[in-house]
Amino acid sequence: MTIVARTFATFAEGFALSYADEVSGETYFATFATAEPDPRRAAIWEKIALIENCMEAALRPLAKALGVIPPDLAALRESGREEALANPIQSWEAAMEEMVREYPAYLDEFAGLKVIAPQEVFDGMDLIYAHEVAMIDFAKLDLAGNRDPGAPLDAFLTRLGKWSAT
Repeated sequence: MTIVARTFATFAEGFALSYADEVSGETYFATFATAEPDPRRAAIWEKIALIENCMEAALRPLAKALGVIPPDLAALRESGREEALANPIQSWEAAMEEMVREYPAYLDEFAGLKVIAPQEVFDGMDLIYAHEVAMIDFAKLDLAGNRDPGAPLDAFLTRLGKWSAT
């Protein structure tokens, strides 16, 4: 898979697609969790699915305000599951390498989207950017053999909890 950063004519257009990706991302990663025979790795996939779910919830008020909530969330969730089933993980290491290699395109996309974002949503854009950084950092640590590669994911979930409390 090669991920290419998308560009958008309007913030609403880009945000709508980013929001939809969070919705489908939850079931995408949850599907990997279900298929993973190693309990530690399954728990990590579940944690990433949780992050996607929490991101969707955090971004929902803005999506509602912009009028970009997809009409059929169940179909969107099913598309995430179907994508994961269509592209099964060949190996844990290959999945981590893919995250490190491919997910920076999302960072480029989010940075470009922030350029056209209204200032009042900058905090939300920083949050969406940070969730991708946490996943990339996790994958880098895992590939390096770090004993606690999930620390960036845990730190992000803590940040997300504090963000949603504000």
